[in-house]
Amino acid sequence: MNKNKKYRFNIIDVFIILTVVAIGAVLYFYMSARNLVASNQDVEVEYIVEFKTVHRDYVDNIKVGDTVVETVREQQIGKVVDIVVSPAYNIATDTNTGEMFIQYYPVLTDEESDLSAEAEPQYEYYNVKVRVRDTLKKTDEGYKKNAFVLRVGHLVYFRVPEFVGEGFCLQIDEVDEEVESGEK
Repeated sequence: MNKNKKYRFNIIDVFIILTVVAIGAVLYFYMSARNLVASNQDVEVEYIVEFKTVHRDYVDNIKVGDTVVETVREQQIGKVVDIVVSPAYNIATDTNTGEMFIQYYPVLTDEESDLSAEAEPQYEYYNVKVRVRDTLKKTDEGYKKNAFVLRVGHLVYFRVPEFVGEGFCLQIDEVDEEVESGEK
């Protein structure tokens, strides 16, 4: 065996190196240009904030069209466009089997409820999902309006004229103006 054999640099090696460098440069240019275009643009968004275990007396205090104010910075963060109410629940564990299951809060008895026996059952607590629409700036951190940063999973301190609460942002959707106006 010849241990003193040196590697010779040839034209194929140069071609491979130039190809890798070119692909890297194109990817870098594409990614940085895309981020510059998408970043710091005003975008119309709809986001969902969920409030857990809202007492039945306060469920109707959130109305479509209400102006939403973020209570920490006292700034407007949109208008309510939709509300979905469902019975409140928690996830419990059966201590005997270790299985997890959904446990709803108790149904009100006939004496506590205002409804007749044929109507749907009423619960003491409800989960309320509120869809809010606003124009926010799209940034690398998320969506911003002044110092308010919105990302999925963030806690939102929320106030409308007849309700104050805090809930987590579950979903953010950019609103397409063409779909909104009905054009295709």
